[in-house]
Amino acid sequence: MIMKVAALLGISSNWAMKIVDLIATGASIWAIAAAVAASGGILAIGIVVLRELVMKKIKQVGYAAAVTY
Repeated sequence: MIMKVAALLGISSNWAMKIVDLIATGASIWAIAAAVAASGGILAIGIVVLRELVMKKIKQVGYAAAVTY
C-alpha cells in the first residue's frame, strides 16, 4: 500500500509511510494535506488550487445570493 501511495503522489516511500500513518490515526485532512505539501508531492499543488477554486466559488455563490435577495 505504501508503494502505491508513493507512486500515486510522486513522493518517496518514507513520506508515503508518514502519510499512511496520519490517515490510520485519524488525522485531519489539513494535517494530511500539509504532509503531502511538505513532501513535495505532485498532488500538493492540486490541493492548493482546488481549495482556492472552491473558496472562490463559495464567495461567488454567496455574493450572487445576496444580490438576488
